[in-house]
Amino acid sequence: KITISANDRVYINPGTTVLFSGSTSGFDIDGKFWAVGTQIDSIIFSSSLQDSLGNAYNGFYFLENSVDSACMISYARIEFAYYGFRCLNANPTFFGNVIERSYEYGITMTLGSSPLIEGNTLIKNNTQGTSAKNQISVGLQGNNSPIVRDNIIYGGSSIPTGGISLW
Repeated sequence: KITISANDRVYINPGTTVLFSGSTSGFDIDGKFWAVGTQIDSIIFSSSLQDSLGNAYNGFYFLENSVDSACMISYARIEFAYYGFRCLNANPTFFGNVIERSYEYGITMTLGSSPLIEGNTLIKNNTQGTSAKNQISVGLQGNNSPIVRDNIIYGGSSIPTGGISLW
């Protein structure tokens, strides 16, 4: 697992592929994280085993000390993660991404999180399929006011998967 502390800054260049090798790997972000690809040269974050059922990595966890204006993931493909994106009292920007085959939620937020979620495509998340876990979930704790617009959501891998849940 890569922990980005409050004074850390990470940039991922367009065209980069990052492969994770286990369920404890991923990014915990308490600083600055900038992964901005292009429509032609996207960034790929994936599991080395291409499997979200038993080999999913943790994905991206934006924590309360992350610097909102310096946290963006754009034109990236996030696949085979446990969660694509999680936000805990954080407000990053997710724009133009593909979030596919997450074990649970594609995007989830709680405790005062208000990310910008725009122009993303969410495909077949909740591969776990044991309970209702939606593609985008806005939790019940705190004052959450995300902006969710112009996203495309395709069906989940299981019956209990919905589109967007608001608590």
